[in-house]
Amino acid sequence: MEEQPKARGGPLYPSRHAALFHAGPDEFAAVAVPYLVDAARSGERVVAVMTDQTRDVVATGLPDDVDVEFADAHAWYITPGQAMRRFDEYLSQREASGQPVSILAEPVWPDHDLIRRRAWHRCESLWRLSAPPDAVSLLCAHDIHRLNPGIVETARRTHPSVITPSGREPSTGYTEPRELCDELAAGELPAPGGTLSMMDFDIGDLAAVRSFVARMARLARLAVHRVDDVVTAVNEVALNAVVHGGGHGCLRCWRDPWQLIFEVQDRGDGRPDQLAAYVRPRRESLLDSGLGLWIANQCSDVLEVRDGPGWLVRLYTFLRAPVAPAAN
Repeated sequence: MEEQPKARGGPLYPSRHAALFHAGPDEFAAVAVPYLVDAARSGERVVAVMTDQTRDVVATGLPDDVDVEFADAHAWYITPGQAMRRFDEYLSQREASGQPVSILAEPVWPDHDLIRRRAWHRCESLWRLSAPPDAVSLLCAHDIHRLNPGIVETARRTHPSVITPSGREPSTGYTEPRELCDELAAGELPAPGGTLSMMDFDIGDLAAVRSFVARMARLARLAVHRVDDVVTAVNEVALNAVVHGGGHGCLRCWRDPWQLIFEVQDRGDGRPDQLAAYVRPRRESLLDSGLGLWIANQCSDVLEVRDGPGWLVRLYTFLRAPVAPAAN
């Protein structure tokens, strides 16, 4: 009989955050099942975020006495901001109960959409900064035969360790989250395209900003709840601009066949924190760093931040799946 890989305490235990590389459901289950069993029997709350295919394979291998909470990967990985919020909710529950959490997650990657891929890479890198030590263990599964090679390669940079059915090893390409996020934000964003609408604003114009955003969102035929989300997101960024960015800002809007884009440029001299949109400030720091970018990211499909001069925040709302392939 083939030797089963060791789990918690052994060479496959993910030490808070690791990438699991596998070549299909069977290899995935060979690591996932002992990991979930060991975590559950250690008294941890165990969550498995999976697609239907891998869920069926894993669930079949679990003993009857092992309690695993299954979640739909497609519902979890809707946007990076929402995925980080779900993760944060588990952290809050852990803080209330004192029970550690182990999460086995199977990200749903947009293969040919570079904008969203970049946001998910940022998200993966920042998981481990969201949790206090020993609160949460996160194992992120990547099918090396199915995924774009560029996604797999970047996973080595976003996870401190790599696990395969053969064992666990440190990731030689690992890059610290802030360094990686700065790198992802170093390149220039694509120039606005299509018909460009814009307005300058200050503290007295925020109501006009919300009206402008709502009008643009309705013209793009967004559903009512998505119009509300876009208005909330842009309002938070505009408020940051007038409070922290020199008191003034410029709002631009344009769209193409698959996305509606808003961009806020302020005139401040501070350097934006790339992490603020993804890592929710803990309770003790809320007075020092607000939730504006965090909320804006919750209400957007993708949020990008740039600096120099001032802050530039670009918010994407997707109208349909992008069609243009991206390079690896």
